[in-house]
Amino acid sequence: MRLNNSISAEYEAVKTGCAWMERRDRGVLVVTGEDRLSWLQSLLSNDIRSLNTPCQAIPAFLLNPSGHILADINVVLRMEEAILDIPRIVLDRTLQYLNRYIIEERVRITNLTGDLFVFTLLGAAMCENIASQFTMGNSCVAPSDRTGYGEYDIYIPADLTQNCIQLMEKANIRQISEQTADILRVEAGLPKYGMDMDESTLSPECDTSNRRISLTKGCYPGQEVVARIVSRGHVNRSLCGLLIDSSSIPAPRTKLYFKEGDSTAEAGWITSAVYSPSMDSIIALGYIRSDYSSDGVRLVSSNEEPSVEATVARLPFLVSSAQ
Repeated sequence: MRLNNSISAEYEAVKTGCAWMERRDRGVLVVTGEDRLSWLQSLLSNDIRSLNTPCQAIPAFLLNPSGHILADINVVLRMEEAILDIPRIVLDRTLQYLNRYIIEERVRITNLTGDLFVFTLLGAAMCENIASQFTMGNSCVAPSDRTGYGEYDIYIPADLTQNCIQLMEKANIRQISEQTADILRVEAGLPKYGMDMDESTLSPECDTSNRRISLTKGCYPGQEVVARIVSRGHVNRSLCGLLIDSSSIPAPRTKLYFKEGDSTAEAGWITSAVYSPSMDSIIALGYIRSDYSSDGVRLVSSNEEPSVEATVARLPFLVSSAQ
């Protein structure tokens, strides 16, 4: 299996230099008011108090009381505001949910999706000098990482987006597609909301390194459930890497089973699958029950064609110099 020429060129651009993408999949809420940080601290899973420098960012979950993930949010400090960078598929639901928690706090939430554009520079080592050129107007450049290669997210007013694009074109930076970004993030073992996690997912199931969770901060919705799971030391299922032996890329939600002799047990399912040119192999992310999540365990799909064989593998598949 090979990538088409366009995707292959985009992939190499990130691997060897700098690339960019327009984040039409993201929505932007802006929180203002003097209680904004303490209010967010009481609602989100990470320690928002650690934000103390303009354009500093931290990833966090918005959880419901049962510990399930309502949204995966990048919180960015911008002067007297906090930007909430949210998957657009849950933007409206998140805005409604957050508004219910404004009681007496001096907080206001404004939906700036469409007015504040999001661009991402990928390949942080090579993109650092380029990123420094985007401090125009009321823009903000914040470090992030959704692909394992280091990134800068650029939040820029709509009337300056053409200036931003022209700057990148002048610097001969290649624009990449969502398909290329998916290859990179699966190689790095990074889950994406709406594909590898949603409101049915408990946060410790997909954020095994606690990147989006503070284990030392005080209460927030779902905190007791998360603390109980962490103290217990394991979850019933967790996000795992899967090496796929198949002639084609399996579809999301493909179920996997553990077979031994005449017995068959449901083991989990695939969430994202891609062809990795660096590994010359199809690889996937998926949720696997703890009984079958050890490295090297062999799993199979149902007897229906085309069949899929998968081997559980440690994440990340690949480690870039940016990790």
